[in-house]
Amino acid sequence: MKSIAISILLTILSLSTIIKAADASVTATVNRILFHTPPTFGACMIQIEADLISNSGINCPDRWLSLSCSGDFNTKDIAYKMLDFANQSLLLGNDMRIYFTDTKKHNGYCVVYRLDLVQAP
Repeated sequence: MKSIAISILLTILSLSTIIKAADASVTATVNRILFHTPPTFGACMIQIEADLISNSGINCPDRWLSLSCSGDFNTKDIAYKMLDFANQSLLLGNDMRIYFTDTKKHNGYCVVYRLDLVQAP
């Protein structure tokens, strides 16, 4: 009986690693910022260079990422602070390190959970 329980536990653990969603990060400059109301796409999104998201190896549509300004996946305060960072990247041409996940999506678009503003060289 104990060996059956161990077999079941090992099977569940192995399946959980197979179906685990992914997180990824890229370094890019923000090309566009989008606001949308009603809060489709999480109300605000950023667009980055074309191939970076698709080459990250996770299930996200290319180019656009939601910051979740609607407050669904990030608090509104944090999302709008990330939007300020993205605006700086857009205006100054600075790169950002963008961390996102395919576990949280707005209308199919992956959600950013961290932004690091990179100093221009």
